[in-house]
Amino acid sequence: MAATKARKTTTAATAEPAADDALFAATTPDRDSVVKEGTGRPPGVEEKTVKIAITPEIAEEYLSHNTHNRALTPSKVDRHVRTIQRNEWMTTHQGVALDWNGNLLDGQHRLRAIVESGRTVTMYVTTGMDPATFAVIDTGKNRSATDALHVEGYGSASKLSAVGRLIALYEWQAKVATQRTGPVPLKAFRQENSERVAMIDNLMPKLLDYVHMGTSVRSAIRGASASAGAAAMYLIEKAGNDTKYTHDFYHFVLTGENLDGRHPATALRSYLIRKDPGSKGAVAWHELALWIMVWNDYVHMRPRRVLQFRADMLMPKVEVIEDAAFEWHPPTETTRKYR
Repeated sequence: MAATKARKTTTAATAEPAADDALFAATTPDRDSVVKEGTGRPPGVEEKTVKIAITPEIAEEYLSHNTHNRALTPSKVDRHVRTIQRNEWMTTHQGVALDWNGNLLDGQHRLRAIVESGRTVTMYVTTGMDPATFAVIDTGKNRSATDALHVEGYGSASKLSAVGRLIALYEWQAKVATQRTGPVPLKAFRQENSERVAMIDNLMPKLLDYVHMGTSVRSAIRGASASAGAAAMYLIEKAGNDTKYTHDFYHFVLTGENLDGRHPATALRSYLIRKDPGSKGAVAWHELALWIMVWNDYVHMRPRRVLQFRADMLMPKVEVIEDAAFEWHPPTETTRKYR
């Protein structure tokens, strides 16, 4: 098992920075004369960057000159708000940008989050930019949770991120399902990179064991999703199932030894073996559901011939083996009911 680099932890200051009115005034250009892009920089206007504490009032002022930006993405604002409220906001080179006419070029989501959070946040503010630069701002690729884990020094970052997302998605859907009726669309799920990293921090180093379990299934059955197998075994054991039972079940799926057509793991292995290894889309989520369905059949000693899970269905809840003397055996002819 590769060693995992220790992460340094930082605690964000809870005291809000004081706003500097003089610095704010210095970042607010004279809007009396508008100079169009492509006509040359106005005399006496230079690009400059200052670091200031942006209050909700200052943020509102900047937003009042948001005339060219694309529409706000509410989910992005919400993520920033949560980060600010958790005192996890970190000042980076990405802040606020204004052109030489004082119009907002960049930072509308960050500014809106300051307004909605009611908190003061320190940012860098750049003024005096050519309006033409708007066309090339924020056109790069967003950093992923995998990128964030790499930065934190984790090995197997992509695998950890994929498994962490499935676990978080499962727990999120289970929580939301108790608060509403009807389908729970997965596209509504949001998780900040910092939230994913913090979650994985809390699950380490044990999470690596599950990652290796999923990888072993993938190596043995080429069509299997490693992240689905890893997340399934984590969730099954987290529910309170004894490892002496979960490891037996895992061994059945991994090797196929001592299985017959009545064992529920047979159906899962058959599905994974037949599946196209190049399948894309929500494959891991679908497979996670199948793992849990088959585990639940195993718990209740039910055979299964058909595996079916639709995108509009809720993920099944993991069942727990309560019998301390549990030992799986095929159902009798009188109790057998194939699905």
